Amino acid sequence: MAEHIASFDPKIEVPAALQKVFDRVILARSKVASWFERGHSTDYVNNHRHSYFITVLEKAAKLLKPLIPETPVVSENIKLQNRFAGLTVEETDPLDELITEVKEKQLPKVDPIPIEQDEESLEHDFFFAIATFLEEIYDVRAWIVREWDEYRQTGEGLTRAAVLSNTAVDLVRSAENQFDQMLVRPKK
Repeated sequence: MAEHIASFDPKIEVPAALQKVFDRVILARSKVASWFERGHSTDYVNNHRHSYFITVLEKAAKLLKPLIPETPVVSENIKLQNRFAGLTVEETDPLDELITEVKEKQLPKVDPIPIEQDEESLEHDFFFAIATFLEEIYDVRAWIVREWDEYRQTGEGLTRAAVLSNTAVDLVRSAENQFDQMLVRPKK
């Protein structure tokens, strides 16, 4: 798909956020692949699968990188102001009635492609998702521990540490709920 996007004429501008997504996914996959290799050092087939998928992601990121616009550097001397502060806000019609050219330029129909996943692959994805989620929870925990250590050492920042702890607990609960709803479980 990345090859098709990269070779498309006229050239398509790829959002800069996509590079960040690629970087995060490649980093996460690399961490889990090394974790998996430590626990399953004799399972060469699956170790090779993990490495191959990381290579595919890296290749796709490399192909799409030239299509990502470089972000302009903002000087610290430029005064930033809200350009829209002087405008008045008026009620508008529903969006679909306003933008008729969007309706006229419909994207071509693309037939859905069924994705078949074998049980073994589904199981690996399941454990990858759990390992990644637990690692992120551990990172949040380590961050909160650092906040409380700073309070313990300096005696300052009690309110900050308490608010951050409560917020972290709420975020983890929310993330756990979302994770549970989107996790695809293997049949085993």
